[in-house]
Amino acid sequence: MNSRADVSNAMDRQIVNGDRTNTRRRIAIIGAVLAVLAAIGTNSFVSTLPSVDLAAVVIDEVYYGALDKIVTGRGKLIPAEERIIAAHARAMVEEVSHDPGAELSAGDEILSLLNPDSNLALLEARRDLTVAEAELVNLRASLDQRLLDQDAHVQQIRFQRLDAQRVANAYEDLAKSGSVSELDLRRAQDRLVELGDLVEIEKRKKSFLMESRSAQLESQRTKNNQLKILVEFREKLVADLTVTTPISGVLQEMAVDEGQWVDAGDMVARVTASGNLKVVLQLPQTNADDVSLGQIVSIDTRIGIVMGHVFRIDPEVQDGAVIVEVVLDEPLPKGARAELTVYGTIVAGRIGNALSIRRPPNAIANVSGELFRVDASTSTASRVQVVFGESTGDRIEILEGGGEGDHFIVSDTSTWDHYNTIKIER
Repeated sequence: MNSRADVSNAMDRQIVNGDRTNTRRRIAIIGAVLAVLAAIGTNSFVSTLPSVDLAAVVIDEVYYGALDKIVTGRGKLIPAEERIIAAHARAMVEEVSHDPGAELSAGDEILSLLNPDSNLALLEARRDLTVAEAELVNLRASLDQRLLDQDAHVQQIRFQRLDAQRVANAYEDLAKSGSVSELDLRRAQDRLVELGDLVEIEKRKKSFLMESRSAQLESQRTKNNQLKILVEFREKLVADLTVTTPISGVLQEMAVDEGQWVDAGDMVARVTASGNLKVVLQLPQTNADDVSLGQIVSIDTRIGIVMGHVFRIDPEVQDGAVIVEVVLDEPLPKGARAELTVYGTIVAGRIGNALSIRRPPNAIANVSGELFRVDASTSTASRVQVVFGESTGDRIEILEGGGEGDHFIVSDTSTWDHYNTIKIER
């Protein structure tokens, strides 16, 4: 009896163990089937997505760290000093001495003009000055003669007064003895008083003549000085008929031809200082607000990098751009010349640690947008909402929608505007 029971129990245990084994197998098979189905489903889903070659897109990784505010712009080298040379009077171009491109030193002749009227006016002004100088000499001689005559007249009256004084004294002595009448004595005394008053009058007349002499001579000198200024002006007009360059540099433009008539103020030539160049950059209006005077600028001339600083910012906006002038702090590389196209990079400040990515074409600072985030495990990229922050030239801050290490497509994705997921083929 016991042996039968044992056998029965053993069979029951085998059945139970067999059921457990079968259950495990069924679970494993079901799991494998589900995995296969999932893989098939996934491959089927991915295979239906639009695809793009990896080489056809630009992918950038989200970076966390300090972010410099970089402002970039295109520009060109222009002369830091330029002179527009104009004609000073109406004249005819007699001879052109140099062609555009010539290297000139300060004072070199560029062209000569001809104006007979200027030469004639100079001769007339010199003649008038000569006549006026002769008049000054004659006037001085005439006035000096009048003063001498007045001195002689005063001296003559003074002698007459002295003689009258002696007569009056003698009459006083004679009157005491009765030899001269009282009437004769009074006549002698009156004559003495008369001559004394006349001496004072003639002295005052001399003082008046001296003052008049100074005023007349000063008036004539003023007239002569005016004529001298006129002569100098006429001489300058004649000298200006020989047009020279005020600075050393390159003759950039010759605006006239031989035989051509020009008016006063007309441009005849343009000279730029050689070797003294500056940079004019065109910066996007949206980025130019961060630029200020004195900021360091790196200038890429394509034949070398030179450093400079912001010297002037144009207050007006032209075609969506702001003009910024940069003064170079280092010598330009050999071969750099005016009108050479350059690229400027300005460090306009720094943002503290932040998430950033290379700026996509459609990204706008402080505005939300959409980017394709790459999933390397599935070789797909899915559209996600991203909130952008500050823009720093070639990079832009990410406030929401991305984390450090995420990868996004930062090239143009407008081709897939109607898709939320795309397949990336390697």
